[in-house]
Amino acid sequence: MKERQKLIKQISFRLYDNPRDQKIYEFLQGSAQNQSEYIRSLIEHQMKQSEQISENKIVPIKPQKHSMQQEKPKKSFSSGFAGFRA
Repeated sequence: MKERQKLIKQISFRLYDNPRDQKIYEFLQGSAQNQSEYIRSLIEHQMKQSEQISENKIVPIKPQKHSMQQEKPKKSFSSGFAGFRA
């Protein structure tokens, strides 16, 4: 006999009576592939794309200060609060 695999998590979603969900439902019904396998393949494809993007991620370079730029003095706050008096 075939052993049952351990179920990690079942994922489901609802389709409502609106044009967007009706199109999705009709597409899934018309597909020759099993709906669960089709959704898995789409997710795997998206995961591969995100891995490729993260590998090719450009690290931003901090801009260097030019001698033409002047540093502004930092603001200092005056101590207007003298504390609580008893």
